[in-house]
Amino acid sequence: MSEVEEIIREIMKGGDRKVKEIIEAARREAEEIIKKAEKDALEIAEKEARIIRETIANRMMDREKRRLIEDKVRLKDVKIKRLREILYEKIEKVIGGKDERWSYEKILYRLLRDAVLEIGEENIVVSANKRDLEFIRTHKSELETKLEEDVGRKVNLSLGDPVDITGGVICATPSGDKIFNASIDSRVDEVMKKMSAFIVRRLGMVSTARFRSLIRQMFEKIREKIKIKDALGRSLELGPIDSVESIIGGETRIDAICKESGGGIIMVFATLSQATKERVQRFRESIEKYEASVGAKKSKTVFIAFSGVESKDVMDVLRESDMYLLTRKELIDLSKKVGMEM
Repeated sequence: MSEVEEIIREIMKGGDRKVKEIIEAARREAEEIIKKAEKDALEIAEKEARIIRETIANRMMDREKRRLIEDKVRLKDVKIKRLREILYEKIEKVIGGKDERWSYEKILYRLLRDAVLEIGEENIVVSANKRDLEFIRTHKSELETKLEEDVGRKVNLSLGDPVDITGGVICATPSGDKIFNASIDSRVDEVMKKMSAFIVRRLGMVSTARFRSLIRQMFEKIREKIKIKDALGRSLELGPIDSVESIIGGETRIDAICKESGGGIIMVFATLSQATKERVQRFRESIEKYEASVGAKKSKTVFIAFSGVESKDVMDVLRESDMYLLTRKELIDLSKKVGMEM
C-alpha cells in the first residue's frame, strides 16, 4: 500500500468517526426534542384533563347547588307562607280591637286618604268588605269633612259593592277609569315581595345579569398591571384599565369592553354556564361586528365560563381563536388580586 493510500484511508477513518459523532449528536438532540415534546404534550394533557375534571366537578357542584337552592327556595316559600299567616293573625287582632297599640279606624282612614289622594278626583266610589263598608256608611259625613281638610279639596264618597278583602279599601272614579287598591291585602303583598327579594339575595342566587355586572366591576378595579394564568395555562396580562362598557343587543353581545391605559382593548364574554362552541362563535361574530362598526381592533379576548367547558373540542377552539379562558378558579384568583369578593 502506498503512502498516498494510507493517507486516504486515515482520512476516510477520520471521516467515519466524524460522521458517527455527528449522527450520535443528532440522535441525542432528537431524543432531547422528543422528551421535551412528550413533556410539553403531557403538561398540556394534564391541564386539559384538569379543566375537564373541574368541569365535571363543577357540574356535580352545580347540580348539588341547584338542589340546595331548590331546598332553600322551598324552605323560603314555607317561611313566607307562615309569615303571611302570622301577619294576618296579628292584623285580625288589630281589626278586632284586641291589640291596643293600634287603632284600626285610624288605619282604615289613612288607607282611604291614600286612595283619594292617588285618584285626585272629587267623586270617589269606595269598595270594602261588609264590615268596613258599614263603618264608612255610618261615618260618611265626618270622613268627607276630614278628607277635605287633609287633601285640600271637596270629596264626595259613595259606597260601592262589598269585596272579599281583609281590610282597607279599593277606590275608583264613578266611570272606573281610575282605580286604586288601598286594601290591607295589597299592602301585605308589597311587604312580602320586598321580603322575598331580600331572602333571594341572602340565599346567594345570582342572576345572569348580576354576574355580568360583577365581571364589569371586577375589570373596573384593575388599576395597575396584573398577571394571571388562564385555565389553559397561558399567561394573561391585564390593565391598567381606564374604562369599561358593554354592548348587548340583537345579535351582538360583548359583556365588557375594557380600554387599557396603553391603548389596548380587552373584550370579555361572561357566562355562568359552560363554554360551548356556539357561545364562542357568537362572541367571535360580536367582536367582528364591533371592530367593523367602530374601526378599533381588540388586543385581547377573554372568555369567562364560570362552570367550565363543555368538551376538549371547545378548548381547542378557544386556542385557535386566541381567546383566554377563565373558569371559576381563575375568577376567584382574579377577584383576590383586585380586592373583590366573588
